[in-house]
Amino acid sequence: MDTVTVDTRVILYRAQRALAQGEYEEAVVFLESAHSSASSTQQADLKLHLAGVYALYRERGLDGALLCLSEAVQASPVVVQTPLYQALAWQLAACQGETLSRVRQGVAKALQSAQPLAQFHAASALVITGGFRRATRVLQTLTGLPEHLEWRRWSLLAEAHAKHGDWEKARDFYAKSVHLCRGTDVQGEFLSLAEALLHLSLSSEALTILKTLQLNDDLLSDDLRVRKSYLQGLTAVMLGQPTTALDYFLSAYTLATQSNQVPFDLLFQLARAFAACNQFEQAARTYEQALEKATHDLRPFVLHSYGVTLAEIHQFVRARGILESAISEARYPHRDAARADLAEVYIQLNDLVNAHALATQALSGTESAAACLCLGKIALEYFHTDEAVSWFERAISDAHEGDDVWIAAHVLLADTLAQDQFSTPQRIHDYAQKALRYLPNYDDWATILRSYVAKAEQHFGGSARLLN
Repeated sequence: MDTVTVDTRVILYRAQRALAQGEYEEAVVFLESAHSSASSTQQADLKLHLAGVYALYRERGLDGALLCLSEAVQASPVVVQTPLYQALAWQLAACQGETLSRVRQGVAKALQSAQPLAQFHAASALVITGGFRRATRVLQTLTGLPEHLEWRRWSLLAEAHAKHGDWEKARDFYAKSVHLCRGTDVQGEFLSLAEALLHLSLSSEALTILKTLQLNDDLLSDDLRVRKSYLQGLTAVMLGQPTTALDYFLSAYTLATQSNQVPFDLLFQLARAFAACNQFEQAARTYEQALEKATHDLRPFVLHSYGVTLAEIHQFVRARGILESAISEARYPHRDAARADLAEVYIQLNDLVNAHALATQALSGTESAAACLCLGKIALEYFHTDEAVSWFERAISDAHEGDDVWIAAHVLLADTLAQDQFSTPQRIHDYAQKALRYLPNYDDWATILRSYVAKAEQHFGGSARLLN
């Protein structure tokens, strides 16, 4: 017969107080130190709670949590019937890639129990596997949790809403978890709050949070430092600072390679940053790395950007094959944009028939501006100047001011009209000036357009009269 020699309630109270302050190592010591003098039933209970501590760290705590569950069963086999054991077991299964349907069935008993800990870990399993509605219903009404799980309840609610695309609620819930969190865990919650703000295009607010974390950089773990640099890069992108963004992404990449765990999102954004800084060779190599880690659903996004980058370095044959692969993905939402980009590649390959077919197809879809630009270029190849001008003007009307198509259409209009012996100097002047507002000084076209402006002004008698 087992002899009860410890009061597990006292042990659990001490462990939970340590956890509330973010002292996880101290909590683990409390739970493990009582193990040797506890009864088999108590040993199983303590091991379950220790597994729960490890489970808070998901993949990083997976091995420790699995070992604790195994030891709990060895101490008392009947523990497998308890709601807490089942909730933890299915949460760990979710971390290992179990399907939502099986997790939903597995946690049913735990969710129906009156045990807050079991309900919390069951809801965690659902959040991990994408069971948004059921998880949020449970978490919104869940009470009786220890302090260290109360802030995590808000964090889980935020995560569930973020996965569902509701970033406003995610922001609000992360703000609550930040307010309640104690210890070093608050750094990760601040980063999650900053990410939610970025998704809401609130880059200035996100930057304020990231600057605050910068002051405590030494307190961050390596994975949080990677995440912080990554989010700083995204913030710089939104603020129109491509060089700064590239620096942050490179910093995150350097840190991530030290643990040989470079996430897909970082590789994809790093490649885009290289491209934005006109470092297309590096961008192409990084897109190749991103392809190796992309899921099936994300592959066409990478293929599309990769193909455009290859075209920038005049690898048109490779670009053609890559863009065709992106277009072949029926569920890719930007197929029309990829068709327009592929039409540009076909123009460079002097295959105007296929270029025209693709541009026409894109025109009837969602990328009318880019398609009009392509059709204008094709018209120029056939020396149909008036038709080309009409297409470029339509591209401007369909594009957004300042975007790549809008700028390119202005450049091509100014250049096309200039070839007609400056018969329409006002129009040339107007199109060139508008393009120059957005072109960097080092761009070759900027030099050409400035010469057009000067020549147009000579036709005006030295005085420019801009069109409204």
